[in-house]
Amino acid sequence: METAQVRIRPFRFAFLVEPKDKKSLLRTFEVTSSLWGGVFNFIVPLFKNVPARYKQEYQKPVSAKAMINGFVEAFQPDYIVEAREGQSKEYGIDFPEKRTTSFTELLPVCPAPSSRSGYPVMQGQAVRSLVCCDVRQFARERRIG
Repeated sequence: METAQVRIRPFRFAFLVEPKDKKSLLRTFEVTSSLWGGVFNFIVPLFKNVPARYKQEYQKPVSAKAMINGFVEAFQPDYIVEAREGQSKEYGIDFPEKRTTSFTELLPVCPAPSSRSGYPVMQGQAVRSLVCCDVRQFARERRIG
């Protein structure tokens, strides 16, 4: 009889954020800190031209599109989360559309008074259960394959 070992891990999300969009960056921090395993999520900086700090002397220049796709490929996220609808297409990110989502699809707005931003804050078992159920429901609705 053959056996298999299964390990459970949280979803890996890659959040697409334009560096100058401070509101979306703050929202990314709030959402990812509300998710199980959120500390391991990746924030992908979006840019039209490669910033000087990413360029390396004596190496062939890389386009912004190639660099961003390299970030996504290296991280291998389960889902990409767009701060603004259409960012994946706008920046030429090569990733299945079925596995691309937005903040509001990922984590619905919670009207609880304990949340200044509208996103759940991890306080007490009730909120933790709500967040876990929402993420599980999200996964069921967007099955891969």
